[in-house]
Amino acid sequence: MKRILAWILIMVLLVGCAGCKENETEKEQTGSENLETATDGDNKPVSVDNTDETENDDFRLTFYTDLYSEEYQELGNAQMWLSGFSEETEGKKIRFCSDVDDVYVTLEQGEWMEAPLYFRPVDCMFNVETKAGKVYEFDGYLAECIPLYRITAFKGDKTAVWYLMEDGKDGKQVFEVAGEEPHATCPEITDPILSLCAVYAGLSIRVEEDIAYKPEQFWTAITNAVTIVTLQTADADAEGNIYLDYETLNKYAEAMFPETGVYPDIKESDGIIWPESAEDSVIVKANFTVDDSTVVVRSMEVTDDRNVDVTLLFKGEIEEYAAVHISPVSEVQNPFKWVITGVELAKG
Repeated sequence: MKRILAWILIMVLLVGCAGCKENETEKEQTGSENLETATDGDNKPVSVDNTDETENDDFRLTFYTDLYSEEYQELGNAQMWLSGFSEETEGKKIRFCSDVDDVYVTLEQGEWMEAPLYFRPVDCMFNVETKAGKVYEFDGYLAECIPLYRITAFKGDKTAVWYLMEDGKDGKQVFEVAGEEPHATCPEITDPILSLCAVYAGLSIRVEEDIAYKPEQFWTAITNAVTIVTLQTADADAEGNIYLDYETLNKYAEAMFPETGVYPDIKESDGIIWPESAEDSVIVKANFTVDDSTVVVRSMEVTDDRNVDVTLLFKGEIEEYAAVHISPVSEVQNPFKWVITGVELAKG
């Protein structure tokens, strides 16, 4: 099973692929100013588009990874060095530029989680706010298969992500990413958000109301969702326990109940055991009675740029339908890449 998961991860990364040390932020942004060695004759100008003076959040970052390439050499001297990958024997000097000011760029080190499959940041190597055309340099490590580092960039409502990974297809050494806002497209039929939709709609049908208004259903929904998503790729232990960190559990909650700021108290019947310390895992008691095999996705419709309706059929003695409303978010914000915004119930 782990081998299958590894292949799934590699395929996902090939096709498309947090907390920072606050006390280091100022040093990383300003402490390297002694490396500002560029003079009028040292550097060739980096292309900056100033033709559009209107206020917008568009941006593009370009990363140069081959020290000996013509594109890399044309940058001249780097104007700011940022701390990055610490093992110099494996890292390489990566440079990047932004075409506009005020893009907030972060290099994160992380690990891959399985359910859902996502990159979980564990350390922040640097963050910096860009100046247009300025050349930044850091020691980076490009993985051959599974990246352990990623760049995230923000400006206004737009986000860009670059996983530090070799291009195994074309061997390119220059990578570009552009800031984009999440926009609505129909999820793939295997997308985990559909499992969350099935849980959400199923419980709403049972209580005959949107469970967003039923706090007593909050942790039941989370437990059922964790069970279904986890058992698709892994197993509970012999006692039926599923272990996950608090941050991942929180991502489930944010995807299913994005408007809930304060979570309800956990009851013993909710099947969740809170850890005694932040370093310990949350224990979720798998609900083996929950079953989404009788749920059929009848249709998915993009209603506007920010919303998709997922219509589900629940088979049984009485067929029942539910239309779950979902809205896209950045993968940096939530690994499910969607949040549930409501449900409409109808009899068959």
